[in-house]
Amino acid sequence: MSLVSFALVKSKPKTTGGGERGKKMKLLTHNLMCCVKCHGFPLRITADDVAGIDAAYDGLFVRKMLPRLEYPVLRDAFRTVQSQQRDMLGHVAAPLPDSIEAPPPPAEGDSESTTPAADLTDGSPDSRAIFFALQSIAIKEGQLTCPQCSLVYPIKDFIPNMIPPSA
Repeated sequence: MSLVSFALVKSKPKTTGGGERGKKMKLLTHNLMCCVKCHGFPLRITADDVAGIDAAYDGLFVRKMLPRLEYPVLRDAFRTVQSQQRDMLGHVAAPLPDSIEAPPPPAEGDSESTTPAADLTDGSPDSRAIFFALQSIAIKEGQLTCPQCSLVYPIKDFIPNMIPPSA
């Protein structure tokens, strides 16, 4: 997977019937970002304030986006934000599955695999939980920190400032 670094430029965001949805720093965005200085990935996320976004569930969106994402990064970012924002996100009933990959077949002599495959059928709890993590959480205030060079990118009013300080 190719990682793309970018800076958000102040411009009118694209919206397609979702109104303000396009203006928010979501975990989907986080999954596609890397450090603009050293290309470190994934950026560590600190969420000081989050907001929920009303987004109608779309199973097709989940199925089309998953091959483009680093799922373990999404899962870990969601769990981090959930632990930092227990008041808002602690109520999420369906946790993200540990993996979206089918488990390996049981070894000879073992009866069954210990981790079942995620159910990504349309409307399943796993698919809905993944959609929630991708589209229904926005980081209003916080920061992203590069794991390699420790550069900090502040998030203010839902917008990550990806312009590194001048040398």
